[in-house]
Amino acid sequence: MTRLLPSFRQALMVGTLLMAPVASFAQAPFGAVERSAEPQLRFAAAEPGQPIHAGSAVALSGQGFRPGQKVTLLYGTQALAGGALTADAEGKVAGRLTIPAEAVAGNHPIVVVADAPYGATLATLKVSPRVPLSGQERFEVTEAQVTRGLYQTAFSARNNSLYVTSAVGRPPVRVSELLRLDAQTLKVTARVTPALAPAPGSRQGRQVADERVERQRIVPQPRAGG
Repeated sequence: MTRLLPSFRQALMVGTLLMAPVASFAQAPFGAVERSAEPQLRFAAAEPGQPIHAGSAVALSGQGFRPGQKVTLLYGTQALAGGALTADAEGKVAGRLTIPAEAVAGNHPIVVVADAPYGATLATLKVSPRVPLSGQERFEVTEAQVTRGLYQTAFSARNNSLYVTSAVGRPPVRVSELLRLDAQTLKVTARVTPALAPAPGSRQGRQVADERVERQRIVPQPRAGG
């Protein structure tokens, strides 16, 4: 009869726990390996526009898998709750995770394992620290619904105006505008739809949209009572 030393028994138990999640895969060791697909996985806070914090819900989405392929997300050797996914007919996956309340802020590598054929890659899940607001009493916040698809702004001290660009569609862009806003009230004082960009390789000169505004090529909207 063989007697196991306590230290060896403990190591054996730990090793068994670490290997347990891996044993659930149907892929045979050293079988077919995925060589053609380039899967991608992205993480975002379930609440749009918010960072991922400890204790928050995370929406995940991915593409580049084979239709019907089984995908498992691991943190080290531990399978994540909610990380068992199946690719749809377009090779896309989607799901939700919950970050533990005691999670440490930082970039966490997530192992993405695909089955039949086997493939593995890493995806980064960033957990942001909770930073409380400070000094907000020194600022006055003005909000306004201007238009859809805002993506860039520029302030003109000379005109006391804020210029914003918007685009709807990705691509083709269906609506594109340049707007001039009153810097104090954020009311729209002028707007223009730029001409179509010249075709690639053409000799047509480029024209910057904000120069068109400065040259008064747009008609300001009349103000109430004015």
